[in-house]
Amino acid sequence: MISNNESKELIELAVGLSPYEKEDCLKMQWAQRQEFLPETEAYQVLIASPNGRGAALLLITHKSTFGERNIIQSVTVFCSMTEVHLMFTIGEE
Repeated sequence: MISNNESKELIELAVGLSPYEKEDCLKMQWAQRQEFLPETEAYQVLIASPNGRGAALLLITHKSTFGERNIIQSVTVFCSMTEVHLMFTIGEE
């Protein structure tokens, strides 16, 4: 669940909806999730969020665990009930 305001604002910018409004969140349940790849502006916006920076920092500082060539391959935004989530998919370059 995303709770910090900066990430919330960036999610709204990336998805073009306000998933913190119940009606918009219902449009983004798992079946309607939005996935963003590195070549998209929305991906860049989400990686720049505090949550995205945290995920990137985890990969950078734990190379022995995750591997030298792992990257965030995609960022997925979805709602469950009325909570917004970011899912960072990690894989090799």
